[in-house]
Amino acid sequence: MKIQKKAFKRVLGVLALWGVLHIGIIIIDGLWDTSQKADVAIVLGSKVNENGELSERLRARVMAGLSAYKEGQVSRLLVSGGLGKEGHNEALVMKQFLMEEGVPEQHILTDSAGNTTALTAQNSQTIMQDKGLSSAIIVSHYFHVTRAKLACRQSGIKLVGSRHAKMPPQWRELYSIPREVLAYYVYLIRGMK
Repeated sequence: MKIQKKAFKRVLGVLALWGVLHIGIIIIDGLWDTSQKADVAIVLGSKVNENGELSERLRARVMAGLSAYKEGQVSRLLVSGGLGKEGHNEALVMKQFLMEEGVPEQHILTDSAGNTTALTAQNSQTIMQDKGLSSAIIVSHYFHVTRAKLACRQSGIKLVGSRHAKMPPQWRELYSIPREVLAYYVYLIRGMK
């Protein structure tokens, strides 16, 4: 019985150490913005407020994509998000915001069926192929970037990097970061099938 307890404790210790290391990797990868040029920035959706305005989190993501566009890193923006429980289509609200910020409509691609990270990656690959676009950067919150990159690679998108939404730290990150560790392995295992 003592041997089993010791073995169990060692396994738990290894898993805990692996989890801490993976959290470190997620944070570093997510905060490491790249400057390589790409055809398009894929901006992942988030909540739209009930009044139809971008939530603080979604605005931060859209602004990160807009910065990549204005700096000439990308020539197009692909906004992805579905119909939220608030009754607004995230992709269309993001598109409207970008147009109000001066981005020509023809430079904005929309995916209104990107309800999950995996669906966004799959839909983006199809849209990019249809438009003759071959490379992308992913735009999301830093803790989400690593899993979003994995989903894009699994969908056949050539990624050259990422940008993260710039926001002050929030308490919800204490939940979001460990959740991303687990979600990463779910995506990894699903992609192996």
